[in-house]
Amino acid sequence: MTPAHDKPRRPRGVSEPVQVYLAPSEQARLNRLTAQLAMSKSEIIRRGLEALEQQLTDPAAHPALQLVGLVDDVRPGAEGLDVARDHDRFLAESEASSWSEGSGAGSETETMKHDQPGDGNIDTRDG
Repeated sequence: MTPAHDKPRRPRGVSEPVQVYLAPSEQARLNRLTAQLAMSKSEIIRRGLEALEQQLTDPAAHPALQLVGLVDDVRPGAEGLDVARDHDRFLAESEASSWSEGSGAGSETETMKHDQPGDGNIDTRDG
């Protein structure tokens, strides 16, 4: 038998050791969390990995996925808006309205609703 065959195999489900080098400030943070949460260093690191993975896979944290469902609510004055064709305008209006929420102002949004090609407010001529 070869030496590899002579080594006892670890049972499945048993944790494997990992060596991590931490800066003094990171070591202090780990020690502080260990004392504060009454957990082992290993458990703190495991939970940190889990939290990072959840953060990275959370749809709410992904900018593109935040657009999903954005057009579900019809706002007053948006009837007849073709979001597929006028998506830039719709997104701009949504952003502008988020700026004025709570301030009572809506002039930016009102201006954007009426500034359409051919309505006299935007110069659509070439040149």
